[in-house]
Amino acid sequence: MIRHVRLVQGCMPVSSRTKHLKGCPFHSRSRSLLYCAPPKYNPQNVPDPQVMPRKEFNPEEAVAAQMDALLRNDSPWPNHGIQTMYEFGWDIGGMERSRYFGYSKDLYHFDHFMGQFQNAFGTLVDADSYKIGESRTVDNEFVDVDVSVKNVSSSQQQQKLTFRMQKKDFGRRQGSWMTKTILKH
Repeated sequence: MIRHVRLVQGCMPVSSRTKHLKGCPFHSRSRSLLYCAPPKYNPQNVPDPQVMPRKEFNPEEAVAAQMDALLRNDSPWPNHGIQTMYEFGWDIGGMERSRYFGYSKDLYHFDHFMGQFQNAFGTLVDADSYKIGESRTVDNEFVDVDVSVKNVSSSQQQQKLTFRMQKKDFGRRQGSWMTKTILKH
């Protein structure tokens, strides 16, 4: 038997035998019962990006693959460019903390990375163009790749960055150049 049900912002009815829903922002202790449905879009429920890290890429090609995806961030699906950046992250996706953004942060969930990326590098998303500049080896372990990004719609029309690339030495991406960190200038 279903009691009077109030549908609010995607909430669904539940049977009268269901106990009160604690923590639901739409729940009322009246005779109406509510059930909050999950969001319609889950950013983690998508296939792998079109371009993944490959052993064949040199550091500059790996950076170009990431920047190409960011220039058209929402093609072929929403946040595809940011997802590509996530897949190229050297120490992202594991349980260890990452220094991708220049400070220690847990980035094992794509949602954590996506939110932080949009805060730190929002001007890179859907930028107008980019140019890969100088590359240099650092400590025989890293390759720093300079990138200049143009974004006419941003207050900061040109932004200079350095992608610090490191070759992955274990796992399914072993031998691929991955982004260890991105440094703003």
